[in-house]
Amino acid sequence: NKMYQAHRLAWFLFYGEWPIYEIDHINGDKTDNRIINLRDVPDRINAQNMGIHRNGHLPGVSKVGKKWRASIQIGKKQTHLGMFSTQEEAYRAYLAISDSLIKGK
Repeated sequence: NKMYQAHRLAWFLFYGEWPIYEIDHINGDKTDNRIINLRDVPDRINAQNMGIHRNGHLPGVSKVGKKWRASIQIGKKQTHLGMFSTQEEAYRAYLAISDSLIKGK
């Protein structure tokens, strides 16, 4: 007699274990529980997948003049990752660091 959220149950049925963190709906559609649309991520990463970020405002990226700055906050310290010619390059730099933090590297 226990209630489970559909996305957590989908994760368990597919992988055979409960998610460690939160289940993020990659495309932002909370009713889309296809396993390809789900990922197990910490709250900080899940919060970055809000609608504002999916609509062109990428986390960790800001425009400075004609360049794009990549930065990430680790704990209470803001870390500069570099300046890039395109928004996509800056975001890739941000993701590389963010992914390594998730995996504990």
